[in-house]
Amino acid sequence: MKPNYGLDAPIVLFALFFGSLASLLLAILTPLYFEVSTPLAKIIEFQFFLGAVVMGIEILLMIYSSKRGKRKCLQGVVANLNLQGQEHILDIGCGRGIFAIEAAKKLENGKVTGIDIWQRKDQWGSSLQNAQNNADIENVQDRIFFQTANMCELPFEKEKFDIALASLAIHNLKTKKERLLAIQEISRVLKPQGKLIIVDFRAFPDYIEALEQLGWKNISVSKRNFHIFPYVRILSAQKP
Repeated sequence: MKPNYGLDAPIVLFALFFGSLASLLLAILTPLYFEVSTPLAKIIEFQFFLGAVVMGIEILLMIYSSKRGKRKCLQGVVANLNLQGQEHILDIGCGRGIFAIEAAKKLENGKVTGIDIWQRKDQWGSSLQNAQNNADIENVQDRIFFQTANMCELPFEKEKFDIALASLAIHNLKTKKERLLAIQEISRVLKPQGKLIIVDFRAFPDYIEALEQLGWKNISVSKRNFHIFPYVRILSAQKP
């Protein structure tokens, strides 16, 4: 069996799919509406056709991102962590567990805890059971634990983890205040000198502001990574 990490942003995918079909249909119907070919009719027809093509390309990029690109990106992130094998790691908004599982593969006596509230609008088939199934298939079930928890109210004691990971998760919080609270909670449960890695495509000013307020150091944001669509950047920082 192979692990199934689902599709990210399924609502967006469905919207693009139906939008592409609608644009293609309108491109076909435009000449019939004008009855005779005119420059205006050709322009409108081309615009509808171009819209259908663009949305189709976006659909393909998102599917590639979910099925292959995301794994390549996160494998690279984990490799750059240079894990020693004893770390305790927290994966925030773990979904079906891909980031947590890639980290767990590098551990010997360490442990990864993955938390989520399992919103299927953010990832198709997101659930604790599906995450656990993937961990079983990848044979890391002894090094990983999943539980339901809110990133704004983490159910862990102070300074429990060495590293915190978050991939395409914190931006789903609706307000800047919530995002700042999530960063504060992550900081609380990380040990001194602990590391935070955020893989995301927006809200970086909020993340950086929160970390600077907490006195974090070595805050950096990478160039865009094209394995994930929308294209992401990777923030890394270290707790003082």
